[in-house]
Amino acid sequence: MPELRWTRLPITPAQGWLAFVLVAAMCASLAWSLDDAILVMGDGDVTDFLFWAALGGVVIGAVGPTVGWGRWTTHLIGAAFAALLIPLLVGWILIPDGASPAVLFGKTTESAVIAWIDLVVNQDLSTFQYGHHLLVLGLILWASTQFASYAAFGHRRPLNAVVAIGLLLLGNMLLTSIDQLLFLVIYSVAALFLLVRFHTFDEQSDWVRRRIGDPSAISGLYLRGGSIFIAMAVVGSLLLTNVAASAPLRGVWTDMSGRVLEVARALEPFLPSSGSGRSLGPSFGPNARITGAWTPNNDPVLTIEISPDESDFPYLAAVVYHQFDNTGWRRSNPDPFGREAGAELLGATADQISLDGRRALVMTITPESSRSEVFTPTMPFSVNQAAGVMLIGDGGYFEGVRRESSDAPYTVTALVPDTEANGGPTESALRAAGTDYPPEILALYGPDTVADDALGEASQALLSEIRTLAGVRATPYDLAATTTEFLRDSGQFIFDEDVRD
Repeated sequence: MPELRWTRLPITPAQGWLAFVLVAAMCASLAWSLDDAILVMGDGDVTDFLFWAALGGVVIGAVGPTVGWGRWTTHLIGAAFAALLIPLLVGWILIPDGASPAVLFGKTTESAVIAWIDLVVNQDLSTFQYGHHLLVLGLILWASTQFASYAAFGHRRPLNAVVAIGLLLLGNMLLTSIDQLLFLVIYSVAALFLLVRFHTFDEQSDWVRRRIGDPSAISGLYLRGGSIFIAMAVVGSLLLTNVAASAPLRGVWTDMSGRVLEVARALEPFLPSSGSGRSLGPSFGPNARITGAWTPNNDPVLTIEISPDESDFPYLAAVVYHQFDNTGWRRSNPDPFGREAGAELLGATADQISLDGRRALVMTITPESSRSEVFTPTMPFSVNQAAGVMLIGDGGYFEGVRRESSDAPYTVTALVPDTEANGGPTESALRAAGTDYPPEILALYGPDTVADDALGEASQALLSEIRTLAGVRATPYDLAATTTEFLRDSGQFIFDEDVRD
């Protein structure tokens, strides 16, 4: 009778458990960095599961080569586990009290489908769903850590793992305003020790193959020397970080062109709303999405030269948005009509500016980075460079002015309202202006352009209160003036940069 023998699968990586721990620590630093950046809804608790997603990828990437799976077998098995486990983890976030696996999986699916309908089918600028963000983050992190783990234990190329995780970590640190130096230190220490450990393993294998001597001797030597080098490198880097003043990444955003900013804005609806993200600076693309968080940026955008005789600094405009759909503002973004340098921009259009009661205001504007939009006080009259004016409607109503993208200065001349003594507008004249608006104006900006559900119950109550304050005989001017005064009353409102809760 033949003897039965059991074959035990190997469970220890060839490079040892220390190598596995170092890869796990390196990948965990990326998960902690993403979690610390509070990428979704400004709530760090909803991304706590990312650590387990990273650990899952590391385990699969290490188990595969250890038990003899091939590359594609390992990645297919890992993808199957990720497709099962990540939706369950996300469902647990969406249903904090927990539920059966089928309900958790269904909740994640429902959230992703609704987000797809909102953003792709209905083309809304935002969605109230956030489960799809968690799902994508979890899958990306699992895939990245599984790749890194297999690169180390399967291909025995730890440098590939170090580079892949390092690029993702630096990318996240670059996009968030939160100090994440601690995670970079953890990653750096783990990555350096990992490289030392693999180099030691390769040297030991070479000694065994050549029968040079005791491999353990070189192991202790390499680890001691490597530890001293890593300690000195990390301490030196931290000292340099605290005393360096060069700030080589200071201009990483300000040097981006306006076109890149517009592309980033176009992708915003599909990205998680993070109150900790670095502001990309003002951008005036076809859409302006409404989010629950405002990310401030104190970096200068424009340098404006204006006559010291001007008592009031005018309001600057770049473009005009005229469509509101509850999720944000839109504009037509038509092809601009070319105008020569110094030519009247709005001549022979529905918005042609009358000289009566107006005076010329000249200002020179120097963008801090390459931009194409022309900033102008109220309605522009001319620009000292060739530019294109964007017009909407059959009559040609002003939407904006563009020039060749550049950081070169330009001079704008605008006709602004003069003083009352020189025929400028008065309150009585504005009240008597009436409401006999041209049909095309109503078609572009009238009440029919606003969705019926644009105002919720709280907003309707606020509007009713403002109308009561303005009075039953209030004109549009009175209503606008009362609204301005009411919203600026610090006793009525508390303004917050983050209202996502």
